[in-house]
Amino acid sequence: MELDRSVEELSDDEVLATFGTARDPENWGFDEETQARVLAHELLKARGRLIHYRALYAAFAPESKRYMIENLADDDSAGLPLKLAFTDDDAQAEELLTDDDVTVWTEPELLDALRQELLLHDYFTDLLDELLPA
Repeated sequence: MELDRSVEELSDDEVLATFGTARDPENWGFDEETQARVLAHELLKARGRLIHYRALYAAFAPESKRYMIENLADDDSAGLPLKLAFTDDDAQAEELLTDDDVTVWTEPELLDALRQELLLHDYFTDLLDELLPA
């Protein structure tokens, strides 16, 4: 599937056609059980990310540094032997922003990621609660 623009830019009918579904539930191309399984899978992914962000924040908060550097590389190719490092060095943080194997966090950014993930978690939980049999 290839699009020449973002899904955000598609009309409702274009989204439905692109993903082979329809407005009418009989023509969705999936049943409620399949929908529930997909939503459950997405809920578990959101839980995992939420746990990850909470663990990062638990490590970040007591350090009292401006930046937390998360090394995502499987080796030390990023020049960081640690998976997590903490610094107040603006130049070091700026330099590492260009490395795809490194995420440089500030406390507000990490708290925002936590809030967004919590919203997703709650969204999937609410959807699954609605799909539970009465």
